[in-house]
Amino acid sequence: MIKIVKNIFIGLSLYVLFASSVFAQGMSNPKVAVINIERVERSSDAWKSLSEQVEAQRLAFQQEVSSIQAELQNKARELEGQRTILSPDVFAQKEQAFLQERVTLERQINQRKKILDQSFAKGRQQIRSALNKVLVKYSNDNQLDLVLSRGRTQGVVYFANLEKLDISEAILKLLNAEVSTVDLSTGQQ
Repeated sequence: MIKIVKNIFIGLSLYVLFASSVFAQGMSNPKVAVINIERVERSSDAWKSLSEQVEAQRLAFQQEVSSIQAELQNKARELEGQRTILSPDVFAQKEQAFLQERVTLERQINQRKKILDQSFAKGRQQIRSALNKVLVKYSNDNQLDLVLSRGRTQGVVYFANLEKLDISEAILKLLNAEVSTVDLSTGQQ
């Protein structure tokens, strides 16, 4: 709830800032747009392609993990069956080798999970990069001055025509009118 209020506050603050800069520059009819980045992203063909590829990789990985787990369970049962046959020292050595094999396989599984996550993140970054290019082009083509986000990232500025929104000159003129010199004298003679 606090995050939603914070995002609304940020969005309103950005709008007020934008509106005040528009007023200061005498800009008429500023063009503001809103975009739901998450919805656009997840509705895109690229997202569907990414999802399908990652799901296929995840299923193949899950089958591999299931196979490894079944193999480890068989080895554990086999080792347990040898407990009474083998001397305690030999059994301890085999048990230690089994545990080491299990730890190695768990590391490999975790590494594969990490690679799968990185693959998804790389695909998502490609989509975001393309989306940003499309958004900038659309904003320029449609002469938008400001594009704000709605949804989970509400209040985030995705595009701003900085040249048109830059209030530096207007503020400089007001500052110069307010104060043109400074007095550094300390009253000492």
